[in-house]
Amino acid sequence: MACIVGVLGACNVDLIAYVPRLPTEGETLKGSSFEQGFGGKGANQAVQAQLLGADTVFISKIGGL
Repeated sequence: MACIVGVLGACNVDLIAYVPRLPTEGETLKGSSFEQGFGGKGANQAVQAQLLGADTVFISKIGGL
């Protein structure tokens, strides 16, 4: 029997900046690199369900408020 998983949740783009150490309060550090990554609790759950072999449906709102 096939398993169908429906996920209703958040989907966003993570902005990741790499710096040599954690900044102190009010300090600005120059980063060594920058990446964007796909994320959000709902999106991550849908991806994992699909990787485990379930037929997966993901519903999320995108765009402005």
